[in-house]
Amino acid sequence: STSSQHFSVIGTYTDHTTADLSSSATWNVSNPWVTNISGIGAASALRAGFSTVTASIGNLSSSAGLTVTATPRYLYVGSEGGDRNLTRMAVNAATGQPSFLGYQSTGSGNTFVSCITVDPTEQHAYLPGLVIDPSSQAAHTDLYIFGVDAVTGKVTANSATPLHLSMPIGCIQFTPSGKFAYAVTGKGLLSTSPAPSNQLVTFSVQPDATIIPLNTITLPHGVALNLAIDPLGKFLYVVADDLAEDTSYIYGYTIDSMGNLAQIDGTPFQLRSGQTPSFHPSGNFIYFSSINNTSISEYSVDRTTGKLSLASVSSTTYVGASALLFSPDGTHAYLTYNGSNFPLSSLATFTVSASGQLNQIGSTSAGMTPKQMIVDPSGKFLYLLGSGNDYAPAGPAVYDVAGNTMMVYKIGSDGTPSLINQIAGRVGEDNFILLSGVTPIVWVPTTAYVTSSGDNKLTSYAVKSNGRLTLLQSATTLSSPSFLTMLPWGSDLLLTSQSTKPNLAAYSLSNGHFASNSIFGIAAQPGNLVIDPSGLFAFQADAITRNTYEYVRSSSTNPWTTSLDSNLRPVAYPTGGGLVTTDPSGRYLVAANQSGANISLIQYAGAIPTPPTPLSFSPTAITVDPSGNFFLTAGDDLKLHVLLSNGLGQLTDISNQNLPSISNSIAVDPTGHFIYAAGVAGLSAFSLNLQSGMLTPLSLNLPVSLANATGVYIDPSGQFLYVSVSSNIINALYLFNINTDGTLTSTDATPVAFPNHATSMTFGAQIQ
Repeated sequence: STSSQHFSVIGTYTDHTTADLSSSATWNVSNPWVTNISGIGAASALRAGFSTVTASIGNLSSSAGLTVTATPRYLYVGSEGGDRNLTRMAVNAATGQPSFLGYQSTGSGNTFVSCITVDPTEQHAYLPGLVIDPSSQAAHTDLYIFGVDAVTGKVTANSATPLHLSMPIGCIQFTPSGKFAYAVTGKGLLSTSPAPSNQLVTFSVQPDATIIPLNTITLPHGVALNLAIDPLGKFLYVVADDLAEDTSYIYGYTIDSMGNLAQIDGTPFQLRSGQTPSFHPSGNFIYFSSINNTSISEYSVDRTTGKLSLASVSSTTYVGASALLFSPDGTHAYLTYNGSNFPLSSLATFTVSASGQLNQIGSTSAGMTPKQMIVDPSGKFLYLLGSGNDYAPAGPAVYDVAGNTMMVYKIGSDGTPSLINQIAGRVGEDNFILLSGVTPIVWVPTTAYVTSSGDNKLTSYAVKSNGRLTLLQSATTLSSPSFLTMLPWGSDLLLTSQSTKPNLAAYSLSNGHFASNSIFGIAAQPGNLVIDPSGLFAFQADAITRNTYEYVRSSSTNPWTTSLDSNLRPVAYPTGGGLVTTDPSGRYLVAANQSGANISLIQYAGAIPTPPTPLSFSPTAITVDPSGNFFLTAGDDLKLHVLLSNGLGQLTDISNQNLPSISNSIAVDPTGHFIYAAGVAGLSAFSLNLQSGMLTPLSLNLPVSLANATGVYIDPSGQFLYVSVSSNIINALYLFNINTDGTLTSTDATPVAFPNHATSMTFGAQIQ
């Protein structure tokens, strides 16, 4: 918040009278990185976190807790697949739902990226990539640094990336000031690497976000695994695991203003093996979760010396426990562990007393192979990266897992999380960060682009705040333009037509205006067209050859071309032609075989294709819901089908509803709750249960006939729905507002535009 939170001190006298003593008290905060406070008790928010506020008058004092929350805005997910990609997702602050914004290569394809961290200002992300020299087997680190735009979420590589570091380091963690960072080295990072002795490395963070090693400390016991930095920036603790002794050692250090470390008296402390440390938001307690054993140990922290005192050890068994995570105010804690419901893991919830004592109050499923967990800074949602429920038996006690699911939990008023959604992502995702801000993300549609086959035009319109359209530009394009596709952030546009090849046109965009970049394409009879979310690949269906053609470009600023690199990817995918799209993450190319009545999910990054899913109908339209779990398909059997993905390339037809006519266009709103299908008989609407996948028809009482509807389109904000109608009598584009229950409201029965036989529509939008 930009406003202050006022505290007051009330003194009670021996005669039972009271007085406000706020202006005469001495005010202090325990965490000056989170908040500061004026001489009259007005606290200002500086950063998300927790602080104790104390007021003193003479030898009397009183304290209160202050929690600064923030609004979740972006998730960034790193994958360990061969492409080493970074996926960007926007977070709906009201529902917690992440929406895909695309992905990009980190450039770390030959390295092992163990984690991604962010500096305290949330302006720079760091990915340490471990590299092994093939001849000497020595290991070093190539550090990949990215700047993050707080408004748009765009990620840009630092000019120094990759930054070469001579030692192999793990996750980089920062002091609250952001001036210094620390990481451990050692054989625990790469089992095959003859790494130097286990060390704790201190780095100085430079103004350009690069880091410079300052000094190292050698740890004599065990293998350095994890470190934790005090949220107040005063202490640092490192866990070194000695497997031979089945013992862990905790090294504690004080951190001075220059980032120097001084060992705390009495360290190393000795624990059971395999411990993962985590600080309470107050900095008064530190917890060690045992990976190899079953306990959680709580230590109180002497805020003057940094000495640790054992406060409690959990009596409940938590096999394979993760590090504890805390709610922003520190009143609740969470961890994952291997529960009794094999092969699924469990997510435990604890209350945290004023003395730091843990008391478990609940447990829920954490899916398979949970990898990382984050509690969002608003305290409303919990995100867990793993396999979710996407797994299949591959033999006795052996399972195939997707390993690419973001599980979204809503945290209730009692602190317990409940699963509300699972988002299917890319292969091998195992680390992520969440960035926040003062305000939630707001999508604002700015431009609409429409193709029309009656006059061979591409037309752009400005989208007003009420969804109405104002003409910006109209120009002749390829004959019989049939389909548009655009990246989520609206940087460029591709158009396919029914003309003879070349029949693809690429346009660059600027403020709603477009300019032709290139004409290419090799399809004999083009079907659908889609740009991969990376912006570097495009796929075009061919109804005659029944191939799907792939087009590439080397960077987002280069023009599209028909020059295909057959050394990297196949030239064509045999799919049956006609309908293609991608899932929201860009993991799968989705190809609907209209002649063979099946759907293929193809991991075009090089994985072995899964067998096509046979259908009992011929698909006429297909789209994928925002979670990537449901493939919504209209068929020639006059039904809308919901196909559930198991995350492993297999689809199951789980529900369907009747359509009044064949539909060639389907749209799903950004929340995934509402589906709309357009056809000769008009517009049909359905609600989709995100837990069961069941469809329920919605009644639409519209003031205008939508007979001969050729397309239905929803803007990125989810506010407006447009329907194109084309016949010998009328060619028009109608606008409707989408209500909270999925029904539609029309403020005006007059069309918002009159394209001559509209064939496709897409939108540009801004994020605020």
